[in-house]
Amino acid sequence: MVKNAKFKAKYDEVKDEITKLKVELKSRIKELEKARIDTVAKNARCDVENARHDAENAELEARVMKLEQDSSQPQSDSSSKDIPDSIVANEVVSVNSKSSEEKMIDSFLDVAYKKIVSDEIR
Repeated sequence: MVKNAKFKAKYDEVKDEITKLKVELKSRIKELEKARIDTVAKNARCDVENARHDAENAELEARVMKLEQDSSQPQSDSSSKDIPDSIVANEVVSVNSKSSEEKMIDSFLDVAYKKIVSDEIR
């Protein structure tokens, strides 16, 4: 009987330790999932920013090539080369506006963030 009592006490102790470890593991898993979602969101933002910079670089390279071509040709009338302000304003607006891909990524990030907050509340 004493052996059974010792065995039962040891069993209960081990069982409590296992329960404690399971709780700690679940907590750690939640932390890692949140960190993973944060990393995915950060990577998505970086991808969008990189795409925006690539597009801007391509546009600037095209403008430089055009300017180089124009400068190699003799200019007959410099007043015809002036760029109207309305065209410059349209270029600035097109660089700053969001593409549909960026809007989709923003939407995904909003949903992921709401899920994280909802999970933390529970």
